[in-house]
Amino acid sequence: MPRTFSIITTCKGRLDHLKESLPAMVAQGAKEVIVVDYSCPDGTGDYVAVTYPDVRLVRVEGEQHFSNWKARNAGAEVATGDMLRFAVTRMLEKQLAKAAEQPPPVPLLDRAPAVCQLFAALAQCRFGADKQGMNAYRAGLMGLLMPQTWSPFPDDLPTPAQLDGALAALSQVHPTGKRTFSEGMARVVAVGGKLTVPQVDLLRAVCTIIDCPLPVLPADLVYDDNAVPELAPRRVAAHASAR
Repeated sequence: MPRTFSIITTCKGRLDHLKESLPAMVAQGAKEVIVVDYSCPDGTGDYVAVTYPDVRLVRVEGEQHFSNWKARNAGAEVATGDMLRFAVTRMLEKQLAKAAEQPPPVPLLDRAPAVCQLFAALAQCRFGADKQGMNAYRAGLMGLLMPQTWSPFPDDLPTPAQLDGALAALSQVHPTGKRTFSEGMARVVAVGGKLTVPQVDLLRAVCTIIDCPLPVLPADLVYDDNAVPELAPRRVAAHASAR
């Protein structure tokens, strides 16, 4: 015979949350759904009795403080299913199912524009838009992407929206590709032998957001907290005209 299960949820002062989660529990196809009103001041029992007459209701009266295990046991005592599934378990299963629906990871080569965007930002954090910035940018891309996929080195720093888009694209890359991307970031920041505060901040942010390992940096790389990148010429002109 197929096994049956009972879903048990408890409530004390969380009626609004129950209103959101109870419909999903009822839709699970369990033998029964049991709601334990653990002396809830919001009138959980009355709400369930009127709105969900097919849901089994257990009332625990006179309890000033919530006890999770007592509330669960109260529901378990009346359950008739072969297996008990508490609400937290069901929510975890739902999250796991959602994770399983995520698209498969993509190769790093499929995210070439995003790689170029972030490598350029790293280079500009140190050199601005001058020739050495372009050299740092190319150092990161060399051996990682085919030259025909390289984007032109930009004159301006990327906007926050552009960075967000690049990070979202790279978060979908396979872990192996992320490690390769991390190695490329190390090559970018190694050019010039100095590491700036903006580069450190960007490195950490990128690795955290896309779940990428921090790059292993050359031992002779010097941290320089006074280095300030030069603005691109058209940025300088824009600032001058604004004065």
